[in-house]
Amino acid sequence: MTQKRKKDKGAFSGIRLPVANHYITPAAGWMLPIVAVAIALLILGILLMTFLGEDGTIVANGPLSSGHANFGNDCMKCHTGLSLSEGIMAGVDDNKCLSCHKDASGEVRAHEFAGHYLYRSSDRRRTTVRDSISKQETACYSCHQEHNGREASIINVSDAQCLTCHQYGSFNEEHPQFQFAREKIDDAANLKFTHIFHVKELLRRGKVETREAACISCHQPQPGGKNFQPVSFEHTCNDCHLGITNPTPTAELALKSKRKKGVPGVLSLKAIGKSRQPGTAWAKVANPVAYETFGNTIVKQILEHKDPWVLHNLRLLRMEMFPEAGLADLLESSGDVARNQSTQLYQEAIRQLEAQLRELHSHPSQQVQDDLERISDELQLLKKLLRNPANTQLDYRKFALGSAEMATSFQKSEKRLGKYRQFVDVLTAECQTCHVVENATILRVQKDQRVLGRAEFNHQAHVLQSACLDCHQEIDFDAFSEESDIPAAADNAAIQNIPAIETCYSCHTKEAASNRCITCHQFHPNKSHNSNPFLKVESSW
Repeated sequence: MTQKRKKDKGAFSGIRLPVANHYITPAAGWMLPIVAVAIALLILGILLMTFLGEDGTIVANGPLSSGHANFGNDCMKCHTGLSLSEGIMAGVDDNKCLSCHKDASGEVRAHEFAGHYLYRSSDRRRTTVRDSISKQETACYSCHQEHNGREASIINVSDAQCLTCHQYGSFNEEHPQFQFAREKIDDAANLKFTHIFHVKELLRRGKVETREAACISCHQPQPGGKNFQPVSFEHTCNDCHLGITNPTPTAELALKSKRKKGVPGVLSLKAIGKSRQPGTAWAKVANPVAYETFGNTIVKQILEHKDPWVLHNLRLLRMEMFPEAGLADLLESSGDVARNQSTQLYQEAIRQLEAQLRELHSHPSQQVQDDLERISDELQLLKKLLRNPANTQLDYRKFALGSAEMATSFQKSEKRLGKYRQFVDVLTAECQTCHVVENATILRVQKDQRVLGRAEFNHQAHVLQSACLDCHQEIDFDAFSEESDIPAAADNAAIQNIPAIETCYSCHTKEAASNRCITCHQFHPNKSHNSNPFLKVESSW
């Protein structure tokens, strides 16, 4: 009975079947792990041969873009090698990208992340915080993705890639209002100008037939039509102002007297020529007939734009008021600019110093030769600072004037200060038709609007669909078309006469014109620049 139960154990029904004494193992079960290991070794072997032979055709993810097509058989040209943490092929090192994509005209290279900070923010401090930047650095390949085919654009970055850092969402829904419109930032042009008056004058004189034509007569497109030439006096204003056919004299001005100290006055052309001071070479070739003397007073009969006689005497008056002005004396107009424009000031100072050097080289005086050596030293120092556009020593404040630097005698005597300010106003009366004068200095004119600095805009792409005044509507020409007295608040040079983001919404949507990030925003500086974009020079006038 016991033996029968053993044979029948495990029975679950009335049918009595015999039970094996041990478990049955499938005969082919051991083959699966062996095959898996063999396949892994085969793949690893192929990869090792590919890396050692520097031939990536076997494991390439796909064809390279047209610009990188020549590297198709040389993976190691871009990739650094095998990396278990990063996958089959290690990510491309930025230095390998920069070995080809580099801007050799400056120490801050356009294609580095630091170059992007400087390009869009113009804040040179962003390029010097290396530790901070290296921690935030985004590798080139994380945005510029390869192996998507010959026709793929490696710079055609998707919105999703942009939004990993910039959390703005859709252009039509969550994009912030443009900063100038959001914060109501004026365009500090430092220029007395009204659009409505000038447009009406052009129409009255028959120089143009429409308002649109009046816009283009002053705002002339650059080659290609993307942007406009900066408005200049020589090409735009001198048809009506300070021309040869309409000479404008100065008021009758008192000559400077050595016996009357503390009394404002100007130097005659003869006195300026005799001084042989740096920056007075113009006096040797100036026409003496243009200066008429009446006893102790003088009148300059014909004024020019940036008249050297007016500017020289204005500088002398400023030096009396601000004896410690320093580098500000090297500028024709004020040095009170934004921090990001310091390069412009230094370059103007260098041009002025170089002109002074050329004048002083032939001077026989030992004192002048001593000045020559001093100026040469200053020039070399400025050039050294300027060679590195990320240099934090480019201090724009060295060019600024303020009440703290005013001579003590002027601070203590309101009467004397008032006399000098009144004299400056008389000297620059014609200048102040258009310019703003403060502290015996003509304020620097900003000739082009510095808005939408983070974006690109192409006028040529829009002008075929919209006229100028379809978008630029902040100045209301219709409201004052018949008025002779136009309120300053309605039309002045500081008004940002450009559209806010709502105007852009009317065309740029998901269904119509492109509303992608890269439509307006470019990460790297414009590759078409012939010179270093970080050292762009702009005139102070």
